[in-house]
Amino acid sequence: MIKFIYFDIGKVLNPSLFRKWRKEIIKKSGKSMNGLNKIFEKNWFSYMNGEMQDSEFWKLVCNYLELEENYVKEKLRKRFKVNWYLKYFIWRNKKKYRFGIISNNTPFTQKLFEDNFNLNNFEVLIFSQEVHLVKPGKEIYQLAIKKTNIKPSEILFIDDKESNVNAAKELGINGFVFENNKQFRREFKQYERIK
Repeated sequence: MIKFIYFDIGKVLNPSLFRKWRKEIIKKSGKSMNGLNKIFEKNWFSYMNGEMQDSEFWKLVCNYLELEENYVKEKLRKRFKVNWYLKYFIWRNKKKYRFGIISNNTPFTQKLFEDNFNLNNFEVLIFSQEVHLVKPGKEIYQLAIKKTNIKPSEILFIDDKESNVNAAKELGINGFVFENNKQFRREFKQYERIK
């Protein structure tokens, strides 16, 4: 029986995509998408696991784009969306399940999430930049198990990446890859019926 549900943020609780944001700021800056992608590829892992400071990352991005940091961040802030179905699902089921987050995240995107979700609905928050662990590394899932104080078989993990779900499953955690809300309802029925 499932007692604890962990969600990922990106493309699950927050369905907005960086791709649209990148296109918008590239158009404004006149720079190449390849150049911006190289900055992300080279620095994202260090930023996400807390090795690179928020200010350092955004300085690299904004220097390349030759755009003000406030402008770039505001455009990203406007692209941040909430998956209202899952937000309601969590609120509606908070007496039935315990909830948590496991997210490869950055300080800026974490702040966006905190501004748009009631964190009181989540008992455990595991953000990569705070714990210096990233998915799909097994250590982040071991931490997630430890924080729930229950058996891995009583935990369900929902993420948009198959590699992350598979890594959790290797430690005995149940899980499935999130595609959309309709598919979530269908998959979740395997674990317990949604009214």
